[in-house]
Amino acid sequence: MKAAFIVAPRTFEIREIPMPEISNNEMLVKIEACGVCSSDMTAYKDSYSEELRKLNPFPRRAGHEPAGTVVEVGKLVKGFQVGDRITGYFADEAYCEYVAVDPTHFAAHRGHPYVIAKIPEGIPFEHALGEPLMSCMSIARTATPECGDYVFQVGAGFMGLGVIAGVASPKLREYIVADLDDSRLALAEQLGATVTLNPNKVDVVAEVMKITKGRGVDVAIEVVGKPIGIKLTGDVIKTNRAKVILVGWHQAP
Repeated sequence: MKAAFIVAPRTFEIREIPMPEISNNEMLVKIEACGVCSSDMTAYKDSYSEELRKLNPFPRRAGHEPAGTVVEVGKLVKGFQVGDRITGYFADEAYCEYVAVDPTHFAAHRGHPYVIAKIPEGIPFEHALGEPLMSCMSIARTATPECGDYVFQVGAGFMGLGVIAGVASPKLREYIVADLDDSRLALAEQLGATVTLNPNKVDVVAEVMKITKGRGVDVAIEVVGKPIGIKLTGDVIKTNRAKVILVGWHQAP
């Protein structure tokens, strides 16, 4: 089968490798789509820290946001059958044609059993990337703002918009979102943001403090993976009983 290898910075090479052979505890899944995480881009660009570069030498494989079709099932696998369309977190090297999946292995890795979901009919594979959506749900559960809270979020990309969809609620006093892209901010408003700020146009910290009457926000969520995102969240939080959630993949101090 074909598999993609990162053989040098910004360089993929398609190689032929043996087809996976499954055990009784595994199922064979044909990869139909796989998302690109910021951590995959770090591997592709070779922008790792020195420590991670040593742990991830070339050639590298990537891809942990897969969706696919079950084409073979081991005798001891329960809950799945040939033809099932699945998504979730069930592979770490899914930029390829097929993967062998032990559902119990990835459940143990994530600490809970709900890491593989069946895709309803009518939803395209490329619209059913469950791993990032699962992460957004986890972030929403961690945020848990209370009635009347101010929430601030920096970053309204794919993950950021998913977080807004999970966290936004009429019970919040304001959900303030900052991003450099006005089109993303427009989508953020559709998903529940009540105030949107573009740092190229306004002083975000000053605006947040004006909105909160100088008290700062109760919950701050960073979804950009850049040091400036962490600084912004630190600048706008309250001085007591505030919660900061760092979502972005950070590789720089």
